[in-house]
Amino acid sequence: MKRKPIKKISDRGRVVQGIINLLREDIKKKKGEGCEVCGRLENVGLHHVLERSRCPRLIVHRENLILLCWNCHFALHRFTKNHPQYKRVEERLEKILGKDYENYLLTLDKMQGKISITYLKTYYLALKQEK
Repeated sequence: MKRKPIKKISDRGRVVQGIINLLREDIKKKKGEGCEVCGRLENVGLHHVLERSRCPRLIVHRENLILLCWNCHFALHRFTKNHPQYKRVEERLEKILGKDYENYLLTLDKMQGKISITYLKTYYLALKQEK
């Protein structure tokens, strides 16, 4: 039986993950430790307001990242838009971010140029120096 090759994380992937880790700590300091939707303190992580696949240039942009607990994050990714839990989280996010936030981020995405690995590395080092 043949083994599947282990998928290697690219240099770009490592840098992006490093940036996101630094941003997570920075966002927790500024916004608090809890979920921005329900306030829960356990299992809190970052969520991209606009999906990475939809707006890859905003993958490391602070304004596209919010803190969500596992339950709220799961509701957004796994339930349909008609599901009550999805609607609850979506309505709360709209109150927090405002109705035009998504349009703002889309405009920001269009203005942003292609993100090179050099830019990402420079951004990562700048974030590390801020700490």
